[in-house]
Amino acid sequence: DNNIELTSSMAVAAALVILVSWTVPATLSSWKSAVKTWDKLTQPWQNFTDKMENAVSALESPSGGKRGEFFGSELALGRGFPLSNVVMFEVEAPDLPVTEGPPRYYWRGRTYDYFSKGEWFTTGTEREEYSPSTLNPFKVAIQETAPARFIFNTGDSTFSLLYSPSQPVWISRAGITFSLPTDTGGDMIAWHAYPSLKSGETYQVEAVLVNPNTGQLREAGSEYPDWVKNKYLQLPDNFSPRIEQLAEEITADAETPYDKTVAITQYLRTNIDYAATVPNPPRNRDTLEWILFEHKQGYCVYYASAEILMLRSLGIPARMAVGFAQGEREGNNYTVRRLHAHAWPEVYFPGIGWVEFEPTGSQPLLNRPLPPRDPSETDQLGPQGALQIEDGALFASREQELEEGLDPTLQVEETNSLYLYLGLVLVALSGAAIYFGRKYSIERKFPRILRSTIERTGFKAPKWVLHWESWGGLSQVERAFESINFGLRTLDQVIPAHNTPQERARKLTSLLPQMSDQIKVLLDEHQTYLYTSRVADVVQARNAAFNIRRQVIIERFRYLFYGKPMRD
Repeated sequence: DNNIELTSSMAVAAALVILVSWTVPATLSSWKSAVKTWDKLTQPWQNFTDKMENAVSALESPSGGKRGEFFGSELALGRGFPLSNVVMFEVEAPDLPVTEGPPRYYWRGRTYDYFSKGEWFTTGTEREEYSPSTLNPFKVAIQETAPARFIFNTGDSTFSLLYSPSQPVWISRAGITFSLPTDTGGDMIAWHAYPSLKSGETYQVEAVLVNPNTGQLREAGSEYPDWVKNKYLQLPDNFSPRIEQLAEEITADAETPYDKTVAITQYLRTNIDYAATVPNPPRNRDTLEWILFEHKQGYCVYYASAEILMLRSLGIPARMAVGFAQGEREGNNYTVRRLHAHAWPEVYFPGIGWVEFEPTGSQPLLNRPLPPRDPSETDQLGPQGALQIEDGALFASREQELEEGLDPTLQVEETNSLYLYLGLVLVALSGAAIYFGRKYSIERKFPRILRSTIERTGFKAPKWVLHWESWGGLSQVERAFESINFGLRTLDQVIPAHNTPQERARKLTSLLPQMSDQIKVLLDEHQTYLYTSRVADVVQARNAAFNIRRQVIIERFRYLFYGKPMRD
């Protein structure tokens, strides 16, 4: 064990120095000569302590970076993050409305492109000095909306690596940039302040916020620039054929790079359990292969590495990004602690750029917005999406039926018989689906197969099919927590996509104060499942969810009968 060897070496060296200090001759002719002798004798110790200081600093960084840095030029699979409640930085986004923005933010520090022998590296970068007088050094495409401003207030750490949303165009601190040459200017790898930021200092970032919808991502295609293909399709020597085959099996029914990426993301979230620590794999075993097929546990670096390499094996460019997850949000203010350190995959889409995905099971789902609906499909839809029938349309239809000699009564009887027949068929199909789903574990596979079958016919999959597929990828605790969203929707509350689970639970509590204890129980179990290594109590979460849904339905009926919700 390297840690044991390091500790033993330091202890032995300390003992030698103590021994030397006691054996320095006491009869030296002068203090000056004694000092020279001491310096000469202790010089090896000074050299040794310098090396040990660097080594200990490297251990503090999961990627072997400089002292004080959280991430460095390398990222090893088996080296976890030094997590704690220490505040890394706080972020203010004063220019953004609270109700708008991406699904959530990632504060990216740097990226890696090359994977070999269980470690990620950055290769072929260009180093340039940066001055705040320079705007948009990497020629980021600025869309119609102006870049958003973010103010970072450093916590108790001293560091030089600057964190920002994914596409910064300006930073207020002078320093050094590292980038990969591209056809348009440069692809940012890392941005360092010089001199380093000290505790309590502030820097500002202007960044372009891009949140493509699923339609744009599906239509992006696979015409990748040469610089992307040359850099971000690398696979390690002797890459595991089992992992490559698994990637092909997972994406067998997916047609676009986006759909393949989503399929792999969902597979990892569903089949790999989150664990804060991972033991060393058996000797002479491929680490990722062992994680995917046997151990089936890991933390963010394992999740992201597996997804990136599987995507690359399918010809989809991807890279490793590290930094911090969004952190604790209150309005447009974010508190980011060391425990929010995170690694995630970024996938390249032509015409869009790098897009984050979230395979780590302990992190909330990252849902991209759906494409806007075709106006022609919503001509008869009201504000809530319900079919609107103009006044008098039903009466005109009945008069036309009588003129054509049709008997509406017979039609009603035939329609009722048809509905009864369809109802029986649906009941039978539902029973068969439940039986075979439990027997052959097709609960997660069937909706995906159904969606693919519908889309291959040229039609869009109905929303209920997409929701079913998404539901199949949720854990039991996540399904129970959906009762919170169900309650808000049923009580006619708007749910912004970026709202955190805490914000949603707080909103429902304000509507149903009598259910505050049950909502807290469900939220606690949900947080336990997402953010800790402890096992959540599924039974307790289900019971709380059942009680919440029951009260929501009661409240809805009261609203229908009394015109407004009633409180117990």
